[in-house]
Amino acid sequence: MSIVREEIHNVLSDGFWYSSTDILDAVCKKTGASRVQVNSALHTMSGSGEIIKEREETGARHCRFRIGKEKFAFGRSANISMFDTLLKSVRAA
Repeated sequence: MSIVREEIHNVLSDGFWYSSTDILDAVCKKTGASRVQVNSALHTMSGSGEIIKEREETGARHCRFRIGKEKFAFGRSANISMFDTLLKSVRAA
């Protein structure tokens, strides 16, 4: 997992909703990455289900994010995490 993605997870770790501006500012400040890199990572992570994206009512370009239900870690992909969840539900039944 890249430093940018790790820092996004750190920002969202408390489970609250954060605006994209808040996340961009915090991650850029800590990692030194450009806003374009952080924005790209945000959208990749929301597409894979790592984080949840929701449009804000203030405008079409404003979104807020929070951590997803799946647990991710270094070397653990979204597919493996989903597979693990399915296995647990089958074993419990």
